[in-house]
Amino acid sequence: MATTKDKTAAKSKKPAKKSAAGTARAAPRAKTAATASRATARKTEKANAPASEAMASKRSEIPAGAMNLTDTQAVPATAPVNAKLADIARTNMNAGLELACDLASAKSPMEAMRLGLAYWYDNIGVFRAQAQELRALSANLVTIANEPIRESASRT
Repeated sequence: MATTKDKTAAKSKKPAKKSAAGTARAAPRAKTAATASRATARKTEKANAPASEAMASKRSEIPAGAMNLTDTQAVPATAPVNAKLADIARTNMNAGLELACDLASAKSPMEAMRLGLAYWYDNIGVFRAQAQELRALSANLVTIANEPIRESASRT
């Protein structure tokens, strides 16, 4: 038989809170994903602080006029890069759609495999050439954009 002391202790225990659906809720987690990502971001900021300070001091050495000239010269130089990217996307999309049509007309899985292999065999050279052209255009863009900075650095 339960004593009055046991009955009092049983009454003082609070039942688990229930949600709107009537089921007991689990205890809240100690750390949510957002809290963990914020903590990670703070740690990263602290670790990168010396590098950020060094970059800030380097930026202060570059005259503001040179940065404005960099922006002014870089914007027109991006047109060939953007045009090449659009051309590459169009070429690759057309090749992919052509492969899809060929695969749709394949009569057997072996023929589909053959068509897929032929696609990659034919287009790997195209992809390599596209990458080389894009690399050359990007190098030209960087050279044009950095020219004002080089000139201001050589004057000081």
